[in-house]
Amino acid sequence: MGWNYRVIYHPSKIHRIGSEDIQEEAYYAVHEVHYDEDDEPKSYSINPIINGDSIGVLYNILKMMKSGVGKPILITKNFEKKIESESQI
Repeated sequence: MGWNYRVIYHPSKIHRIGSEDIQEEAYYAVHEVHYDEDDEPKSYSINPIINGDSIGVLYNILKMMKSGVGKPILITKNFEKKIESESQI
């Protein structure tokens, strides 16, 4: 038993909202996947870590994420003044 990150394909769906049909496009997403005692996938996280309309998009996002880890760390308090000034606009 354990877990890892895996790409999961989400096929397109049609959702009925009231009397209207809404088309949800297909996409790929990286999720946490958990395995049973036989190492078979048994569940995955509801919220994906990242998603995109192709494997190439996922690859590019992961490259950007890897690059960001090597940059100086930001602190949340540095954004508070910017958020306050933007809310006054």
